[in-house]
Amino acid sequence: MTNRIVLSGGPVVTATVTESHSLGQSFLQELLTILTETIDSSTRVLILTASHPEALLADVSALQPLTPNEAFPFSELGQKVCAAIEALPFPVIAAIDGLALGGGCELTLASDMVYASDRAQFGQIEVHGGIVPGFGGTWRLSRRVGDFKARELLYTGAVLGAQAAKSAGLVTDVFDGEELLSRVNTIATSIANNAPLAVRAAKTLVLASHDLSLQSSNALERQIFASLFSTADQKEGMSAFLEKRSAKFQGA
Repeated sequence: MTNRIVLSGGPVVTATVTESHSLGQSFLQELLTILTETIDSSTRVLILTASHPEALLADVSALQPLTPNEAFPFSELGQKVCAAIEALPFPVIAAIDGLALGGGCELTLASDMVYASDRAQFGQIEVHGGIVPGFGGTWRLSRRVGDFKARELLYTGAVLGAQAAKSAGLVTDVFDGEELLSRVNTIATSIANNAPLAVRAAKTLVLASHDLSLQSSNALERQIFASLFSTADQKEGMSAFLEKRSAKFQGA
């Protein structure tokens, strides 16, 4: 693995992007490998962040000369990366302390939660370059902020500051830049301390609800709700609650 992405920690794993204008083919392939092959089942939360304020930007000079035959597989790779983020069984948190524009914004849209510093900026700016989002951003943006707001952002290519992005629904919360990672780590640790099977089940239900009818969603919820009563974590969690002590979850 190259040094474009540095992994640290566990069961809360942090993946830090270390170079600017990283959103090229080699970076996407590296990230896809990490998401599908490197991170193991002991992980309970993944934090995606960057050490450079312009890390989550594309290199436009590399995109400009692409032919349609070259652009198609690039878009396909970006879509695979975002789908892999969503497909991880545990929560993914994006911690943004800089610019998340274009493909960078699309990576945040695939995450479960997005926390930003007060200097972060977000936007699907592709129309300024004569293209559209290519990593699944059009439909994910609509799902995140609603159809009317998505149309406005896509058609104008507007860039939103952190607070405006929060108001639009792109960002979960905004923190002071110096506190961002510590605050996100606190949130991630609180998630990791919960019953991992229950957290994973909650993610499964939320994602499934986007494509199912209310009746089908309720049926799946009943099934998963009932199945968790067969787990050791359910017995431990409820016993700990009744005994007024901290639960010790094993993920079983």
